[in-house]
Amino acid sequence: MLDFIGYCLSINTKIENWPIDVSLFSVGFLSLSVVYDYGYFTYLGFSFSEAPTTISDHVRSSLVWLPTLTIAVLAIFIYESAMKRLEGGMSEEELITTSPTPKFTKWFRASPAYLIIIIAVAIPILWFAGIKPPLRAQQFSLIIFWFLFHNWVYSHPNIVSKTSLKIYLIGRWLPAIVIYIAYTGAISAENTIELHKNNYKLVLSNSTIEVNLLRTFQSYFLVWNSSKHNYEFISSALIKSYEPVDKPEQNKKSNKHIHRRQKAARLISDVNLKRACARKMTLRTFIKRRLDLKPYPERIRFR
Repeated sequence: MLDFIGYCLSINTKIENWPIDVSLFSVGFLSLSVVYDYGYFTYLGFSFSEAPTTISDHVRSSLVWLPTLTIAVLAIFIYESAMKRLEGGMSEEELITTSPTPKFTKWFRASPAYLIIIIAVAIPILWFAGIKPPLRAQQFSLIIFWFLFHNWVYSHPNIVSKTSLKIYLIGRWLPAIVIYIAYTGAISAENTIELHKNNYKLVLSNSTIEVNLLRTFQSYFLVWNSSKHNYEFISSALIKSYEPVDKPEQNKKSNKHIHRRQKAARLISDVNLKRACARKMTLRTFIKRRLDLKPYPERIRFR
């Protein structure tokens, strides 16, 4: 990842090349947004021919996938930078040869990769056991399989010698980013459907319906109609107003959480009071009350 980021930062930044760089960045940015929407609609069972999306809708999708991708890249960058600093900038071969136990050091440094590969291979096996892995697990497994395939392709010395560093880095990281963003779109669709938290009342020109609002586009609203058990694209021109609706179950859950927090606060205050009282009473009285298991009196006299 450090090599890929270094390559991106080393791109020629002359003023005369800025239009080309901006054009390439815009095309790549829009393409990744389309990939995100592809994963989103594929999970819902749609295709782009059925979804009335525009370019502005795809650009707005970047507000969802760009923060998560930025955080992931930043986390990898910080981790690899910290490891480089702790290892003194030495390469893998230098660390192994300078170690007093080269064989153990080689095995120990490769053991996390073996564990990751085992987990990635175990995830598809769950399909044969009749267990559907979560989308996050599928995303992780597919990215690891791509890295393994890429390592196998470039394990031949002739291929490495005939491939430029630019092609190598782009070929290694771009498919992984595409897989990550496509599954991020599918995960977003899954969360929106399963949580059913966006319940809205839509006031149309001739009726009022209560639906689960999945997503808003420039000219349409994508909703799940629970009464008809289907997805609907409703034109924004037909919607006069819309407002969120609190489900009774959600109110019960929220009230339950409030009661739990209040109960926990009372327990904490009681415990703090008892501890304060125990510190100020004599040791003999404290032990006696603990052994007798008697409740504390309403008033406690302090010595």
